[in-house]
Amino acid sequence: MSRFWENNKTKQYFWTKKPEVTQWSSDADASFYHTTAWRKCRKAYIQAHPQCAVCYGAKKLQRADVVDHITPIRAGGAELEWSNLQSLCHKCHNRKSAKERHEYSQINIQPNNK
Repeated sequence: MSRFWENNKTKQYFWTKKPEVTQWSSDADASFYHTTAWRKCRKAYIQAHPQCAVCYGAKKLQRADVVDHITPIRAGGAELEWSNLQSLCHKCHNRKSAKERHEYSQINIQPNNK
């Protein structure tokens, strides 16, 4: 999709292509989290594991809010396998997700061939 912008100095108008943005989460990944199978699996897992796994390892008790895939689905992790799930609080989940996004962006950087 193109967008329109104006150069104020020369009063010229340009059409430019919007850069393609690589998203961390694809629409296919997002649609999985709305399935009945995931919702049932998440509910059962969080009932069985109500404490944040990271905080619990650090000897802190924190209620888990999120069920996280240890190995991301996009990296070949099993979607509904309990051995690939962990309960996390929002703070720990956000930290883990940010780290994964950073690592993913570092892997997918295209070298500039000039």
